[in-house]
Amino acid sequence: MRSRAPFVAAALLLAGLALAVDTGAGDADLEKGIRQAQEGEFEQAIATLRAALPRLKDGPPQDLTRAHVYLGVAQLGLGDAAAARSSFLEALRADRSLRLSAEEYPPRVLRAFEEARSALPPEPPASARQPAPAAAPAPAPAATAPEPPPSAPAATPADRPAPTASASPAQAPAPKKKSSLPLVLVGVGAAAAGGVALAAGGGGGGDSTTPASTSPPVTAPPGPTGEVRLIASFPPAGGTVPLPSDPRAGMTVPEITFEVVYGADIANAGFEINLWRGTDLCLSTKEAYASRLDTTGTQYRAGSTARYRVGWWTARQPGCGNAYLTDRFEFAWGSIGAPLFVQNLSLGWSFSR
Repeated sequence: MRSRAPFVAAALLLAGLALAVDTGAGDADLEKGIRQAQEGEFEQAIATLRAALPRLKDGPPQDLTRAHVYLGVAQLGLGDAAAARSSFLEALRADRSLRLSAEEYPPRVLRAFEEARSALPPEPPASARQPAPAAAPAPAPAATAPEPPPSAPAATPADRPAPTASASPAQAPAPKKKSSLPLVLVGVGAAAAGGVALAAGGGGGGDSTTPASTSPPVTAPPGPTGEVRLIASFPPAGGTVPLPSDPRAGMTVPEITFEVVYGADIANAGFEINLWRGTDLCLSTKEAYASRLDTTGTQYRAGSTARYRVGWWTARQPGCGNAYLTDRFEFAWGSIGAPLFVQNLSLGWSFSR
């Protein structure tokens, strides 16, 4: 998605998030919002999913839950942790058994989701959820005794005590079935369709059978300068990385530690990294999937050294096939959609499925 603003091309908070969704069925706006989130178009995804929520409340519960989960993912991608927590809580209120798989979602999403779970109020005890016993029917009115002769005092029949209602045992509600939302995180690339896209990759040799990416090179406006330095990687640059059997799945290698130095303050620092094979964009990742090692938060001070470790990637659309060798490490630093500086390093890895 280089055409919208080079930096977003790697927009992949959803990298692991490439839910294996069946786009051929279900609510069209829901699927559109999920796709936008997977492609890193977080603001658009939020607008689409919020607009769909009122209608989804009258549809299948699973659709509403998916909408809240992806809304939270998109909000997390924009750095709004509080809003993401609220959306995750809505998903959990709808289905307390909902779990996100560590094989499908990046660590940051999993942590935020479980933190939301910890804030969920405990369920009331089973006894409090049982229906109250039905009241026994009121007794029939007592028959009136015949009137005695005038000389005799009127006899008043004793009031009959109302019988006590017999409590019928309440049946416990049927246990909930565990949710099986089709939430399948896909690797980060594919236009952040991140994992969602590797699937379209080409055949099995070193050359992809898919057309080359037409994305224009990322360029940064003139301004303060910056530099990225690779500190460590596993495997080392030039090493071999196995691709997951499911082309939609995210991947945790290569794991890279790097430092960034820039000449201006940034309130909410971000980055994206793309791995290229010639003109084919193969894999991407971004700060949403990274751990910052020098401090907490996203603020950056001019001239300081920010250190990150990243280990979550998604395959880009159309991808680079089942076997390829990347030859360029492209780093873009800045806020989403507006890189402040771009640096290319001549290094890569060999990938094969």
